[in-house]
Amino acid sequence: MGATLELSGFVADTSPEEIPADVYHLAKREFINFVGLSLYSSRDAKVDIFLDSIREEGGKGKASLIGTNVRTDILNAALVNGFTGQLEEFDETHDPSMVHSSAVIFPAILGLAEDRHLSGKDVLAAFVLGYEVETRVAMAVHPRHYRDGWVQTGTCGTFGAAAAAGKLLGLDRQRMAYALGIAGCRASGLGETVGTTTKAAITGWGAQGGLLGALLASRGLDSTETILEGRRGFLNLIGAQADVTKVTENLGQTWELRNNRIKAYACGSVAQASVELMLSLHQERPVRPEDVASIQAFLAPICIQIGGNTPNPTRSFEAIVSIQHCLAVALLSGEAFPYQFTEAQINDPALKALRGKVSVSADPNLNWEDASVEVHLRDGSILKKSTAERDPSSPPAGSVTTDEQLERKFRHLAEHTLPQGQVEQLLSRLWKLDSLSDMSPLMRLLRIPRRRS
Repeated sequence: MGATLELSGFVADTSPEEIPADVYHLAKREFINFVGLSLYSSRDAKVDIFLDSIREEGGKGKASLIGTNVRTDILNAALVNGFTGQLEEFDETHDPSMVHSSAVIFPAILGLAEDRHLSGKDVLAAFVLGYEVETRVAMAVHPRHYRDGWVQTGTCGTFGAAAAAGKLLGLDRQRMAYALGIAGCRASGLGETVGTTTKAAITGWGAQGGLLGALLASRGLDSTETILEGRRGFLNLIGAQADVTKVTENLGQTWELRNNRIKAYACGSVAQASVELMLSLHQERPVRPEDVASIQAFLAPICIQIGGNTPNPTRSFEAIVSIQHCLAVALLSGEAFPYQFTEAQINDPALKALRGKVSVSADPNLNWEDASVEVHLRDGSILKKSTAERDPSSPPAGSVTTDEQLERKFRHLAEHTLPQGQVEQLLSRLWKLDSLSDMSPLMRLLRIPRRRS
């Protein structure tokens, strides 16, 4: 049996009861983080582009757009919710593959769950299995796929979205394989868009494409059963030097959600560690920008490739992936939240001056999760921090590890769209997601009058 069919059978045949309790809890954390981000991002003016298009095209109001009072068809809902869920780059990362998942998988299944009155546990189980598919495909092509310029959340995430949606639709092994086959023909995402808003739209298209693949397969559209490993399939055509064994290795024995980290800072994954180091320096010894002579950051080569080529960002989405901006923000303000990456902040004279003092260098001995930073002061002293100094048993740098930390992050994001009382009510409901018999009432809570930033 090939990798596609084996993976498809795993998704189709795994019952919700077979998923460990701690994995369900991790999935709930992912959903809470996703909802908070979606509420915050729904205020962005770029969302109007999608809303205006939906209004012009029409569509049955079956599914909610989080953070708005708009309902639309489930495919357009997947697109918009995927876009807002990834817009701030404040989501999460699967450590072994560097892929993001929540904003491509949850939007593919929330509309289905709302329209069909499915349970919260159904949603969580589908997410967990979709996560397995996406991350295993991503591990098979990592790191060459990323280095070649692909946006993995669009390419690999489409498969995860299809698997999760297919699980909710009750697809058997063969039709699940067909769903992956159909979705695989839409799996895309080009790295040239990094630093633009289109990068977030790739996530929405991945959710929409995966959902469409599952819907068409459920209605009888056939496809290949070897979309992953076939001679003209995904791994051979755009997954150069892929390791197909990663797709099914220890399937059902290890759960990749345990290798996921929720971001602590509102910037690209490749900057999380260096930002945390800079924040630590700020806390230990705040310095005035005029006292800084230079800042040096050492990161893995892949981090430089992704985030080291935008020393002078002009747009918020460029700033999010600019290591120079991220480090300047952290040292100057002692924070790295979304509002530090607005265009007003980008053009702040003090921040621009400090950003110009940042240089980044590649250290081939570092993993992408590691970094070291040096702040050279005009008095000749040098402030240094490195992830090598951390306790090896401590969580990865730049990660939200406890439920209390996650709740603080959620409140910080949700308070921009909801009164405090409603934030607490919603948070309580989200923690009880696995006990909800019907997702529709929860989705109604997320459908609110839109506040624009």
